[in-house]
Amino acid sequence: VELPATKDAPGRVIKAPTLDGQGDEKGLRLATFDKGVTFEETPAATGQNKPSTRTATSRTLVLHLGGQLENIEQAEFRQQVVFVDGTVRGDGDLGTYDARGKGKLTLKRGEGASARKPRVSDESFAVVAQTIDVALDSHDMTGKGAVGTVTTPASKKPDEKKAPGLFDEGEPVRGFAADLVYTSETGRAVYTGAGKDQAELRQTRSAGYIYADRIIVEDATRNLDAKGNVSQQFRETPTKGADAGKKPSMTSVTAGSLVYDDAARTAVYVGTVKMKNVEGMTEGDKITLFLRKEDRSIQRLVVE
Repeated sequence: VELPATKDAPGRVIKAPTLDGQGDEKGLRLATFDKGVTFEETPAATGQNKPSTRTATSRTLVLHLGGQLENIEQAEFRQQVVFVDGTVRGDGDLGTYDARGKGKLTLKRGEGASARKPRVSDESFAVVAQTIDVALDSHDMTGKGAVGTVTTPASKKPDEKKAPGLFDEGEPVRGFAADLVYTSETGRAVYTGAGKDQAELRQTRSAGYIYADRIIVEDATRNLDAKGNVSQQFRETPTKGADAGKKPSMTSVTAGSLVYDDAARTAVYVGTVKMKNVEGMTEGDKITLFLRKEDRSIQRLVVE
């Protein structure tokens, strides 16, 4: 079936071995494509951007219609769903595409022993969850239920003049939470825990981690904000000053909150703060760490 573009809808091509339609006195209401479906949609070009083709494949496709086949209100993809829109790729058991407005894709886990959580990736960021929503105009995402993420290093080489943040640039960062809100443009991710299951960011090789009730991290600035029962561990890697040449050592901190500003190279902990490292134990209501500009090591600290 080929559906030409109109002023209200993009051009679409749907291929499948079988098609069954259902309607009422107001027109066609359902169209079911089955036994292996390919769905292609070409949104109109915006500004200088050339039109790109969205594609989806699945076992079955059910279209909810507003009276005729050209007027698609919602598309339900069932079984072995794969959806591609530019740099975004999603797959799962069930997919619902809201074709009205700017467009939204919802992927869900199915039922039964073979069911699997949906996965969506956008270049260096990938998420799995029980349910994932993707705004197709911005590629922003939300995930709900047993969320897991992987942020992989950028394809470009790390800036050697820029000191490492709280996590090593050359190693993936894994995240876990009950809920996730991700903004694609800035790489801002908000991880929210549920009860005793806190939000978590972790690296394996460096052994660095952060637990908190809520964690906000932004890839563009490398800033981080953690609130509620914060527990952190990071590896100090001195390369300059009096500590240059020393073996890397681990520092652990617990606090009520943490605000890390990468440009200022400061980590501010507030609320019954306890910090333990090779120097011993330090406690206070507030502790501010000043990290060296050249590496991830403590230049000085202020206890209040």
